[in-house]
Amino acid sequence: MNFKFPTQSHQEAFEATVEYFKKKEEALAITLVGSVLRGQGSFDADIDVDVFVENPKAIDTLSNEFDVVGPSILEGLKDKPDTGRFFDIGLHIRTLNPQLKQRSWTDGPGEFEIELGHSFVYCEPVFKRGTAYDLAKKKFVPYYNATLRNERLKETEKFCLNNIEHIELYVKRGLYFQAFKRLHDACQEFLQALFISKRTYPLDYDKWVEYELIEILKMPELYREFVPLYELQKLESDELVSKGKHLHNLFKKYVKN
Repeated sequence: MNFKFPTQSHQEAFEATVEYFKKKEEALAITLVGSVLRGQGSFDADIDVDVFVENPKAIDTLSNEFDVVGPSILEGLKDKPDTGRFFDIGLHIRTLNPQLKQRSWTDGPGEFEIELGHSFVYCEPVFKRGTAYDLAKKKFVPYYNATLRNERLKETEKFCLNNIEHIELYVKRGLYFQAFKRLHDACQEFLQALFISKRTYPLDYDKWVEYELIEILKMPELYREFVPLYELQKLESDELVSKGKHLHNLFKKYVKN
C-alpha cells in the first residue's frame, strides 16, 4: 500500500481495518478515501475507509460487528503522541448501487453525487472480490447518464431558487436565523448544481470548497465571488437579501445545462 499517511498510527489503523474486512465474504471491495488519500490529511484526521457490499442488510450487520472490533484496532494508537484527540477510523459501508432519496424543501442538498464521487472517483481500491466493483464503476464514471443529469440539475435548481426566494420573506418577518439558514442551504445547492452542470462529482459542499473550486473545477474567480456570501457584517439587516441576490446572479452566470 503505497500511500503517504500523516502518521504511523494512521497506517496501522488502515491496514488492520483492511485485513479485517478482507476476511468478510460480504465485502466486495475496500477503498481508501478522504484527505489522507489526497495527501491533505493531518495528525488529527480520520482514516476514511469504504467497504462495499451487495446486500443492503449487510450494512448494519457489518457496522455493528465493527463497533465491537474497531476499539481494539485503535487501542494504543489513539494514545500515541503522533495523533490528535479526534483521530478515528471513518468507516463507511455502502452498496455499489447508490439510491436517490426523496427530499423536502428545507433538507439542503442531497448526497447522491457526493456518494458517487467518494465511491468511484476520489478513492483508491485496495481490495476487490470479483468484478462487481469495476462493473458498477463503469455505470457512473466518468459521469452518470444524460437523462439523470438533466433531472438532477433541474431538481437542484428548483430547490436552490426556492431557498433564495425565501430569504427576503424571512428577513421582512425578522426571522434572520431562518433567512441565514436558507442562504446557507442555497449556497450548498448552488455548488451541487454547479458540479452537476460541469459533469463532475463533488467531495462535499462545505469542508473542501476552496480546493474544489480552485483545484478540481479550475474556477478561482468563482471562489473569490463565492466567499463574500459568508462574510456577514450584521445579521439583523437587509444584508442577507443582497447576498441572496448575489447568489442568484452567480447561479445564472455559472450554472449551465
